[in-house]
Amino acid sequence: MNKDRKQIFIELVAQGKKPYPAAIEAGYSEQYSKAFSGKLSEKYKKEIEELKPIAQEAIKEEFKYTAIESFKKFMEIQELALMPDAKGNYNNLNAAAKCEELKGRLFGAYEQDNSQKAIPELNIVVKKD
Repeated sequence: MNKDRKQIFIELVAQGKKPYPAAIEAGYSEQYSKAFSGKLSEKYKKEIEELKPIAQEAIKEEFKYTAIESFKKFMEIQELALMPDAKGNYNNLNAAAKCEELKGRLFGAYEQDNSQKAIPELNIVVKKD
């Protein structure tokens, strides 16, 4: 069964989308969305609030998986970048440093303006098999 526009709108707003783009994505016209998206979100406020924790948990679980997998991939790339060549030289130190930076960014160690954020504690355990 296809979801109706109302249900799609409620789900999108519960997932964190702003009412105007959510209304358009749900199938309302651009003109209607511009005029009534705020009223729609007020009208369905109860349903949105009930669905929010479920939607946020699903997003949280999806991100957690993605972040862990991404971190593992950065670890693999960093290991490869730190392998010496036949002469014993480390030719990919810049790549290794970039991986370290990206791992930090992945877990919020840096602000968007590139200045370091003070984190009370960050426990990341990577087990090698």
